[in-house]
Amino acid sequence: MGLMAVCTLASAQELSHPLTRNRVLSGAIEQVWSNTLRLVAQSDAIVNAVDPASHLISMTIPVKVEEANRYILEGKDLPPRPQMAHLVIWARSVDQTKTRVFVRAAIGSAGIFLHSSSALEDEIFEALESGKAWRANKPVELAFAHPPERVWRGALNVISSSSLTISAANAEARVLTCTINIPSDAVKQFTAQKVTGYHPADAHLTLWLEPAGTGTRLMTHVLLLEAGMYAPPAIVSNGALEGQLLKTIERSLAGEAMALKVGTTYKRNQDFWWTLFSAPLPATENIKANGAKQQLPTSLDEAWTAALILVTQFAIINRCDRQAGIIGYIAAHPSKGEAKYSVHQMVILLEATNFGVDVYASGEGATDLKDELAVEKLELIEKIATQLFIKEKLKWLLKAQEKTK
Repeated sequence: MGLMAVCTLASAQELSHPLTRNRVLSGAIEQVWSNTLRLVAQSDAIVNAVDPASHLISMTIPVKVEEANRYILEGKDLPPRPQMAHLVIWARSVDQTKTRVFVRAAIGSAGIFLHSSSALEDEIFEALESGKAWRANKPVELAFAHPPERVWRGALNVISSSSLTISAANAEARVLTCTINIPSDAVKQFTAQKVTGYHPADAHLTLWLEPAGTGTRLMTHVLLLEAGMYAPPAIVSNGALEGQLLKTIERSLAGEAMALKVGTTYKRNQDFWWTLFSAPLPATENIKANGAKQQLPTSLDEAWTAALILVTQFAIINRCDRQAGIIGYIAAHPSKGEAKYSVHQMVILLEATNFGVDVYASGEGATDLKDELAVEKLELIEKIATQLFIKEKLKWLLKAQEKTK
């Protein structure tokens, strides 16, 4: 590949994000990040991952039938049906007064995705620029006299004592997402629409804590999905489940040993939704033992940025932790295995060494054939290395041009 071709590719990947829309917004990065969190908190989004250190948040939203035609490029040619959209927003500083924001939307169901028309991404950009609400949604909320730190601990205590699993939590951003499985005979208690009652349901709840004077405003949004369905539409909540969780937290903070009484240990199939919301993050030693490895002669910051530039272009991110050096995303693709289609979690681990950075790539819960998964891990590391190579070549070219001026 010639140097100019390399630089053209670098420009496309570094700035334009072929599968990601981006826009430069006025404001320092921390202000834009704060606006982003507020925008998401006021919407109906369920948070999948949030990392203030990277200024990245990913989420899932239900897409109504009337929205699908606008959000999906092929929408007019598809039969009308509700969809789901998985979004990632990533902010990077340009200078002290400007921030570049990348937004990517993957719209579809259960790992089968369609092309975004960019209308959804544009809605987010316009809301961030104008300061107006995006998908404004009235949450079920409760006011507490306690400061956010205490309410946070109280919420974690209730969740750990109940049949809830945490899929995302960040105390700095004051947001957490947890999942509970509701038995089939109890689903009707929590819905505002008719359901079959034959299947249990998964409730994915995102809680936002907002300082309110000396107290805290605790808001919650829920995504209810009927379990056992390949592409379940969102079920409209009547607010009872959210209210029950908030009241349980309130009573727990009053000194009562409380657990949410709803919930079951129903064993789910490890499908797309389980992988997105409930797949456990493997221990670091397991990632190292089961993953492919490559040492790269670069800094941890450079490797982390390269990994995010790559992953935000194509993946649904469900884990992001700059401090731990871990990025997790959902891989969904055809396979030669018995299932013919594999949906699983891929995990990237970055560790600084005396010689640079060790990059590990591991696949968790994959139904791929063993050699397919091995290739997938190696290709992931190679793509991160390519991002770094392109960036270094671009820096070299720019320095060479400066010398000739």
